Amino acid sequence: GVYRKLGLGNTVNCANAIRGSGKVLRDLGRYAEALRRYDTGIEIYLKHHLDESENSAIVIGEKGSLLAAMGYRERGILALRRSIEIYDFLGLENSKNCRIGRKQLNSALNCEALQANIS
Repeated sequence: GVYRKLGLGNTVNCANAIRGSGKVLRDLGRYAEALRRYDTGIEIYLKHHLDESENSAIVIGEKGSLLAAMGYRERGILALRRSIEIYDFLGLENSKNCRIGRKQLNSALNCEALQANIS
């Protein structure tokens, strides 16, 4: 809100704030709104050629985790893998956020394998 009022709606700081509001919306169970916020943040990072930045990896991972939790496992898994690729590219494969992303990816993959066994 404030960033846009100041004409700063396409800045990296705004994207970071949008990502934070997406996380709050997710925690409140407002998943569709959270996904829209994550997409907006990702678009802003792309505009600034920061699609392979740590912030971008974080928001892509958060979106992937949410998609998987919502039952869109394939899309979630793709996003989580992309997030991990970015961390690896940046040399951050041992970072806290990358470890979280790997755990979320493993959870999504295990759920997928469980469903395949049930079917």
